[in-house]
Amino acid sequence: MLRTLPTGRLIDLGAGHGRFSDIAVRLGWDVTALDARTDRFPDALKPKVNYLHSSVDSDAWDGADYDLIACLGLYYHLDFPMQDRLLARCRQRPVFLDTHVTEGSKRTEWAKSLGRFIEPGGIRGRSFQEPAIDDDDRKQNRLLASYENSVSFWPTRAGLREHAARHGYRHVWELSHDFPQSERSAFLLLPG
Repeated sequence: MLRTLPTGRLIDLGAGHGRFSDIAVRLGWDVTALDARTDRFPDALKPKVNYLHSSVDSDAWDGADYDLIACLGLYYHLDFPMQDRLLARCRQRPVFLDTHVTEGSKRTEWAKSLGRFIEPGGIRGRSFQEPAIDDDDRKQNRLLASYENSVSFWPTRAGLREHAARHGYRHVWELSHDFPQSERSAFLLLPG
């Protein structure tokens, strides 16, 4: 997808291991990598990017400063209020979003912690119980779990589209994905 867009300023939210940031840098993007944990991000990549050690839910970043916002594998680890603040902070900039959604038809082994359907803010989805471990342990050692919340929110596809529309994203394209069994999808959110 990055090859089809003109290069510019990109923020990689929840940059984790830095693979997407590295790809973007190699393709000519001016990259900011943001993550609340520093454990997985390679030191060798830090000189090539603007690295922000901060939570995605902080005021450390503003979507107006970027041409593209990447949120890959992070959105479904946020609770609904955090997702709402994230979309507001994106300020109607293009967003590449890779996340789990739930339609209730598939239950993967690692997604068995999905709760019943709920509608926070009128957006349909399911709660997801993050690992029930000590908060400090989750922040330091559970690098694939949430950082600040114990329950996350997995919207339905329609719920995600509605939530995006409320924040000015009138065009939401779902991209094909290699994880059909896990209800994971990639979306491109464009204002309009």
